[in-house]
Amino acid sequence: MKGIFNALGERVSFGIADLPILFLQALFQYQPMTIKKTIGGPDDKRLHRRQLFHWLGGHIDATANLSAQARAEAYLQCLIDSLRKGLWVKTPRIPDYLGKNREFEISLPICCFTETSVMEIGQHTLEYGRMGLGFPKRFVLQHSGMPVHYSSEFQNHAVFASWCKLKRFIDSQQHLGHFNTASLDEVRNEFLYISHFLKRMNKIPDPKTKAKSTRPLSKASPSTSRPRSPSIPKKFFGETLPYLEEREWRIVAKERGVDVLPKKLVRNTTSDAPKYFLPYMPGKDLFTIVLPDERTYAAAIRNEELRQLLFAPEVPPVTLLCLKDIGTF
Repeated sequence: MKGIFNALGERVSFGIADLPILFLQALFQYQPMTIKKTIGGPDDKRLHRRQLFHWLGGHIDATANLSAQARAEAYLQCLIDSLRKGLWVKTPRIPDYLGKNREFEISLPICCFTETSVMEIGQHTLEYGRMGLGFPKRFVLQHSGMPVHYSSEFQNHAVFASWCKLKRFIDSQQHLGHFNTASLDEVRNEFLYISHFLKRMNKIPDPKTKAKSTRPLSKASPSTSRPRSPSIPKKFFGETLPYLEEREWRIVAKERGVDVLPKKLVRNTTSDAPKYFLPYMPGKDLFTIVLPDERTYAAAIRNEELRQLLFAPEVPPVTLLCLKDIGTF
């Protein structure tokens, strides 16, 4: 056999008998190729977003006969109040439930976030408002928040059926003679808490949309009818699941007598809604603010109180964006 070159570039001759030794030398001298790990940045491709957004202001957009200036001022005041007091933690304005028989209902105060990209948030803002507050996932996780578990509502769906069976077992009164009453109540409260991280995939159906048109179909004249082409089988992906597309994260208030978790929740003592506030710090917890339009954006950057809250020397800068500009750059 011919020789090979060593590290010095010298030709080295070897024979068939030397192959096992050469193989072992190559094996032990092998250095695995190191792969550079990215720590964020433009080259760090992630499936999930690094910020979660809490959208608010739906009550402002729902108010009729507001001028553009009055609407901008209302959004500005809403932002200032949120920065002063914190996020609202409350039961939903529209009752939310899971299951055809309302097996699971939202009864505890919650605060919701979405992982949906700001680039794709259009439909979401129509329901919840056009001002978004962006937080790192760390903020939600530190307050016992997590992604919700989307569930089917069909009784024959194995996962939903298991949840229902567990609920019936816990709610049953037949265990009173076998377990301590206080322990049973504690288990029920714990189950109630974790069930608040369940959510339906689809929106609650509107009865009005179920009405079918009674208009008779027009029949083609025999003289104008054309032979039909053979039908081609089509793929069926199923119905759109709007809530599933929101990729919601949720913080739930865990009430234990006079105690409540997360511990940073502040009880609202001035009005009925919300029940709690969750304070946050601009720059440390709040990274991004998306304002609804140019008028509100201009008013925000000129507001002295907001400038002190968001751009003080000791505060990391908060990114300000205008919703109408999203997708133009």
